[in-house]
Amino acid sequence: MGLCNKRHFLLTVCTLQLDSDLLNFGTNSFSWWYVNGPGCKAHYNNTLPEVDRPDVVTDCVLNYEIVEVIHSSIQCLLAVMAIIGGIILSRVFMEEDDSCK
Repeated sequence: MGLCNKRHFLLTVCTLQLDSDLLNFGTNSFSWWYVNGPGCKAHYNNTLPEVDRPDVVTDCVLNYEIVEVIHSSIQCLLAVMAIIGGIILSRVFMEEDDSCK
């Protein structure tokens, strides 16, 4: 599953291996970015029927792991911005308008 190193009594630092079934929930699937990353060219084995995963992927500008981290970081940043925007917007609409009194 992964490698764990116990540094301190309360702190356990664990790293997951990239080929672990825990990362894909045991479905033997792979990342979409593995084949469709920037500049990637997938080379499939044509002798096997219905091959989902390519044999070799070459010419990638970035590794798919890095692209996934950037992608998830952008999603987290957008989520935080949406939460902050929602809070600000709700405060604007919740304020009482005293100008009509």
